[in-house]
Amino acid sequence: MQHSSTLLRTLLESFLARNGFAAGNVQACFVPVSGPIRETVRENVLAVGDAAGHVVASNGGGIAIAMICGRIAGLVAADHLLQGKPLAAYERVWRSAVGRELETAARTKRMADYFFKSDFLLEHAMGMLGAGGIERVIVYGGMRRS
Repeated sequence: MQHSSTLLRTLLESFLARNGFAAGNVQACFVPVSGPIRETVRENVLAVGDAAGHVVASNGGGIAIAMICGRIAGLVAADHLLQGKPLAAYERVWRSAVGRELETAARTKRMADYFFKSDFLLEHAMGMLGAGGIERVIVYGGMRRS
């Protein structure tokens, strides 16, 4: 594990400056768990990772999804630069690869937010399910094994 007393913002600004970018107003925020944004391609910009909502809303994870989408973005950008192919392909390809999973996770989170309006209700439900029940819900998509 790497440790540094330098603030993360300072490291980011230094990295951007070394690579010819102006940091501008660096913002930090919570992990976006509302599902993918509606449009991830605009002109010559591709949104990837948290910026695109490539986060598994039901658990806040997203590194694997962002890596998949980042690879797709890189391949599409290369095809655009080398062969003149449209960047719009990025939208179609990433949605085909992981869009269904992201939308399902967002829908699951919305349902959980609706039914478990408080931490108390959520904790009570998890206590009733127990570890085995939680595993069955997560792994098998319900309480019965098929």
